[in-house]
Amino acid sequence: MYEYPDVALVVNELVANAVEHAKTTFTLTVTLDRNGLRIAVGDRSPLAPVLRPHDPGAARGRGLQLVDSLAEEWAVVDRGEGKLVWARVAVRRA
Repeated sequence: MYEYPDVALVVNELVANAVEHAKTTFTLTVTLDRNGLRIAVGDRSPLAPVLRPHDPGAARGRGLQLVDSLAEEWAVVDRGEGKLVWARVAVRRA
């Protein structure tokens, strides 16, 4: 059995960004391998997400900060007709 303590948060943030900012259809793919769990959200918007600096007074804009802190790594891939944002989260056997 595996434990995924941070996966739900990362999935939520990547999907929320696609819904709110891309405003297009999107795909969610989750893949488990020996390197961890890879969460990928593809949409049809060419606009890359922006990792903003921490601002305690901001009402919003912390989604990618959360992804950046929970994921082992993450990146944005330009797909020509949109982008793919992916993050890899470490998992451990329970």
